[in-house]
Amino acid sequence: KGGIDVAERIRAAVLESVFEVGADRVKNSVSIGIACYPEHGRTLDAITARADQAMYQAKKLGRNRVECYNVAAMDAAST
Repeated sequence: KGGIDVAERIRAAVLESVFEVGADRVKNSVSIGIACYPEHGRTLDAITARADQAMYQAKKLGRNRVECYNVAAMDAAST
C-alpha cells in the first residue's frame, strides 16, 4: 500500500508538471509498475522483472496509471 501511495504521488506530480523544451511547453505522464518483496520475488532481478510486467500492464490498460504486479492479471494478459 505504501509503495502504491508513493507511486500515485509521483504520477500526479509528473502529470501536473509542465516541461520546457526549447520554446515548447510539454506535459508528460508516467505508467508505474509496483512489485513487492517477498510476495513477488526474493531477488532484485525477480522483483524488477515483475515491476516491469506491471508497468507494461499499466500502459496496456490506458497509460498514466499505477499497477501492482498481480499473478492472475499477468497470466491473463499473456494468453
